[in-house]
Formats: sequence, structure tokens, C-alpha cells
Amino acid sequence: CKEAAALTIVMLDTMAQRQNEYGYWATEPGSEWLQGDYGIGPGFYDTRFNTDLLEIYIKAARKFGKGMFDETITRYLGFFSQIADTSHISTEAGGWLIPDYWHPSEITAPHTSLNHQASECLALYHASDLFDREDLRALADRMLLAIEDTGSGWVMPDHNLYYSIKPDGTYVEGDYPYLTYNDLVDLQTQYTVRFHHPNSAIRMLAQTKLNWMQKNHVVILY
Repeated sequence: CKEAAALTIVMLDTMAQRQNEYGYWATEPGSEWLQGDYGIGPGFYDTRFNTDLLEIYIKAARKFGKGMFDETITRYLGFFSQIADTSHISTEAGGWLIPDYWHPSEITAPHTSLNHQASECLALYHASDLFDREDLRALADRMLLAIEDTGSGWVMPDHNLYYSIKPDGTYVEGDYPYLTYNDLVDLQTQYTVRFHHPNSAIRMLAQTKLNWMQKNHVVILY
């Protein structure tokens, strides 16, 4: 209905006004966990929340007409590209792992979780198509390379997947029941469309996670 479209535009315009001077949408409440482990205080940058919001803006731009939120999207992409360039952890073949969180006064570089990394790759591919920007495609490719580089390192002894990897290469338990699987499937779908064949590393990780889910009676939700 017309009201739904109008409400969507109004809500996204309201969120655009909350985009901060750096170009991201800050999580204003503090986190005792992030403060204690990494020295990250209130107003931090959460890549997952921002990536999900970016995807909504991209969908809105496609539905309501390119140009409506171009400035908002471009500002965020500029911020993300800068963070990727300055805060990444390089993998063996030159891939980039992007930390999950950032703060202007960050003390210690945080971890990178597989679900964040996969969702960011997918969003960058979508944004690169929307604006026909090769730099965004190249960044997505480099982040995907990091997933390929780490590959089987994500697989736990019980065949679940680790949740995250620290800058020193240590993997951490605690992955979501099905969220990471959904992200891997979505990224694989996009990869296959772009390159006309599936990605072997993503296929292995998704299948490993699915096997664990089925063994543990986890229901896939979308």
C-alpha cells in the first residue's frame, strides 16, 4: 500500500539524520563486554547493525529510485572503506578480515566474526552493482579472500563453526545457531551469480554448519 512505502521513506530519512560525522550509525549504549575486553565505549560502530541498515537503504534505492539515499549510502561506504584500509587484519594470501567493532578512541583491535565478514561482503557486492563501483567489488573480493584463506580454521572439533577470530589468529567459540549459515548461503548465491560457479570455501563452511544444525535439531529460520 502507499502508506507502507511512505512510512519506509520517512523512517529511512529519520535514520539518515542520525548518521554521525564519521559516516556510521552509532550504538549509543555502552557495552560492559566491549569496554572490558577492548576499551570500546558508548557510541561504537557495530559492523553488523550498519551492514543490515546499508542493505535496507540499497533495497530502498532500487525500489523507489536511485538517488533518493545516494548521499547517505555513499557517506557510509566511504567510512567503511577507510576502516577496512586502516583496521584490517591481513590473511596469508592477502585477504582482509575487518574487525566487528570500532570506536574513535579504540584501544585494542577487536575480533572478526564470520557472520559479520560474510554479510559485509554481500552488501559490498550489492553496493558495487548499485553504483557500478569497481573499488567496492575489489574490497568485497579481498574480504572474501580472507574467508577462503581462513577456510577450515573455522571448523570446530564438534563440526560446529567458531564464532570469531582474534587478531592473533585465535578462534573463539559461540557461533549463532543458524544466522551464520544464512549469511553463507546468501553470499554463495551472490557469488554463483557473479562468477557462474560456487565458491568451494563457502560451500564447505555452509555444509559443515548445516550438518551440525541437522545433528543438533536446529531449525533454519529466515
